[in-house]
Amino acid sequence: MSDISRFIHQEQDAGISTGLQQFSELPGWLASAKDHDRTCKVLSRDVPEIADGSVILKKCRIGHMLLKDGVWQNLCILKVSIPDEPGERTIEFNGTLFPPGFLSIDQLVVEGVFGAEGWHAIFPELNLELRTPEPETELESVGLLMDPEKSREFLERSLRGASPVYRSVHIQSCKPEIIRYKPGNRCTILYQLEYAPDIPVESYGPAIVVAKTSLQEKGRNAYESMKALWDASFGSSNSARIAEPLAYDPDLRVFVQGPVWEEQTLADLFLSALDAGTPEAIGELNETMQKTAMGLAELHRSGVKIGQAETWEDEMAEVQAQVLQLSTVFPNLSSGAGPFLERISRLEAAALREPLVPSHGTFRPVQVLLNKGEISFIDFDSFCQSEPARDLAMFSSSIMILGLTLPSFDKGKSSSQTIADPADWEARFEQVSSICEQFLEAYQQFQTVSRARVALWQALDLFHYVLSGWMKVKAGEISFLVKLLDRFLLASHLIDAR
Repeated sequence: MSDISRFIHQEQDAGISTGLQQFSELPGWLASAKDHDRTCKVLSRDVPEIADGSVILKKCRIGHMLLKDGVWQNLCILKVSIPDEPGERTIEFNGTLFPPGFLSIDQLVVEGVFGAEGWHAIFPELNLELRTPEPETELESVGLLMDPEKSREFLERSLRGASPVYRSVHIQSCKPEIIRYKPGNRCTILYQLEYAPDIPVESYGPAIVVAKTSLQEKGRNAYESMKALWDASFGSSNSARIAEPLAYDPDLRVFVQGPVWEEQTLADLFLSALDAGTPEAIGELNETMQKTAMGLAELHRSGVKIGQAETWEDEMAEVQAQVLQLSTVFPNLSSGAGPFLERISRLEAAALREPLVPSHGTFRPVQVLLNKGEISFIDFDSFCQSEPARDLAMFSSSIMILGLTLPSFDKGKSSSQTIADPADWEARFEQVSSICEQFLEAYQQFQTVSRARVALWQALDLFHYVLSGWMKVKAGEISFLVKLLDRFLLASHLIDAR
């Protein structure tokens, strides 16, 4: 490359970094949506029942936020108490955060009885509208799944149809326990089963099973992919295991699976090993990462054809759609993203694509469970056919984000903060990058993959995290995510040093 060409190239790369810097800080009005003290102060003053003392506001928090149609939908969670009544109550409101100037109303509006059905308020100072949510509609199958006798019958039928091994199974009783529930959306229930004493022990089914139901039919994809993997002997491989897929009921949208045992996740082990820093801890981490790489390579070689194709074009289209959503509120972000997306698209077009393989779809350290030296993979809802680099990139991105943040605790609630000292951050970046490199090397002992494709997919995945920081209002993380993406682009030589 000539000196003139190198100069032009570096100027273009500087433009990429400058463009990304436009994403490094949320505007004050958006970041302040997570200023819970400010929200509490306004509500304490402007909600009549709180202002006159008939309701005492203890705490308020703006929960999960998501940009949709130019506004941020959110959940406002209040802890309140009533004088002369014991204990505290939790009250939730559906919230909408508007960009400044979007609201046509500039006066406070409060309608209805606080906390009751139909209550509605607009707080122009906060650009926030709150209303009591409509009553939750329970998923159709939850009532059946939580009834001990009806669920016993359902699970017995499911087990008998799952395998000839369970054909004579007779469940005497079952104890349901909800372990995850989002009303109207999804529910996961764990069952402890007891079997009739009059059948041989070898005819018993698993002591624990899990039923998952959701509004969407992701359970079908999880069941079909896990069943195909199980039949391909992946579930009993030496490197990684999966839960035994038992049944899927399309009418109830219920997926039933056997147990997988967990002492900790790979994410837990990774963080504890970094914190300890001892040769023993790092050695255990390296051994587990080696097994994980081998398990992922085996999954990619399984030959399972379930799931739709997820291509580079699909991922790029999703990223561009998010940029478009953001640009309706922040037009400058489109121009900020442009140089990066143009460069990554040119590099991708020049890098030979690899054949699609069976892919986990959301492969991250929290999807790897560890128990007594064994590892298991979970959460196959997004199983698909994709380039092997996609799973590897997602895993490496997640490792980097985990490794470059530190745990902090806010009144008992776990959160995270980034490493403040630049020298410490750079040293940790090199350490975590080395761990990712060792993981990729371990994978390549069992399966070939293009490093260039991994780097490209990872750059796009990290940019996905940046966009998510804006769409979900992650004010404390966004500057770190931009810094990480920029540093990764340099380290992977996707842009030149400046």
